[in-house]
Amino acid sequence: MLEDEENEPMLLVLGVLAAVLAIVIWWFISSGQGVSPVSAVAPTTTAESVATLPSSTATTAAPDLVQELSAVSLTIADGITLDGTVRSSGIADAMLAEAVSQFGAENVTNNLVIDPVVTEAGGTVTVIGTVVGERSKDLVMDAFGTMAVELGYTVDDQVIVEALAPSDVLVDVSDVGIRFTGSVPSSATSDEFEAFGLTLNEQVDNQLMVDPATTTLGGEVRFVGDVGTPSEVNEVEAAFEVAFDHTGYGVTNELDSVTTELEASLSELFALDPIEFDSGQTAIRASEEAILDQAADVLAANPTGAVEVQGHTDNEGDPAYNLGLSQRRADAVRDYLIAQGVDPERVTAVGYGPDEPIADNSTAPGRQANRRIVFVER
Repeated sequence: MLEDEENEPMLLVLGVLAAVLAIVIWWFISSGQGVSPVSAVAPTTTAESVATLPSSTATTAAPDLVQELSAVSLTIADGITLDGTVRSSGIADAMLAEAVSQFGAENVTNNLVIDPVVTEAGGTVTVIGTVVGERSKDLVMDAFGTMAVELGYTVDDQVIVEALAPSDVLVDVSDVGIRFTGSVPSSATSDEFEAFGLTLNEQVDNQLMVDPATTTLGGEVRFVGDVGTPSEVNEVEAAFEVAFDHTGYGVTNELDSVTTELEASLSELFALDPIEFDSGQTAIRASEEAILDQAADVLAANPTGAVEVQGHTDNEGDPAYNLGLSQRRADAVRDYLIAQGVDPERVTAVGYGPDEPIADNSTAPGRQANRRIVFVER
């Protein structure tokens, strides 16, 4: 009992201290001081709060963003149209420059949009449209496809290829010159035709049109017009085949010869040494016998041809007399040839008098030239 009475003061002190502590805690909480128990929990971040974050905080969050893939389409139709989104103006400019180089500035429509957020790696370049010939497609795909792959794009080739039309060329040959008309696939082919024409004649009229939608493979070159002799017909074709043996052209030769080989040979022979007569005479000069011997050899070398020996005079004297004189001169030449072994059936003689002069009858040299013999194949 005594011990309980001795502890009573201590218990009283402890009770007072507990009451004071409770009062202090109550005051501290009610005054708003101290740490709220909620503050120990991390606050939830909202879209509104992100928008108010400092720029450094927003930059830190950027790697979590997923970049969009760049998608570009190249549409070929009467030129080319560029659509889609690319990462930089450098890429857009490179694509535009390639389009201009292939199609020309006037045939390019550029709708590319620049967006720094997109990436080329894994993106797609789609090439759409219709071209004529595999070469045209190759030019486009080599230009844009190579560039796209280097940037990391996947190339989607949707190009449709139409067949090329055969290149048809008409070669018109005449004594005036050579004219080319039709279409060829390139200026280089046009130049080849012109160079070929110059090997045959100094006068070349090149009217060929360059059309890339054509091809020499399966094309046709048609020769029309007149040349001197049958051998020249073949020579023209042979010369062309040598000049164009790599192009795939077929040849249709419709050339005609103005003269036969026999007539051409005789004309060439007498052009250098014509048979002429003295005035009023029908006798063959001794100096003319050598050329007539050569004429007999030409006839022997061309056994199927027949010729007409034409006699001509100047215009001096009676026309009727001159007509008879020209006939007698033609007969004299025919007789000489027969004497050299020429078949009489192959040679006829006709006098034309003064009606077909080749020179001026008002001069002595002109009249001498008109007193002549001409060979024409019949």
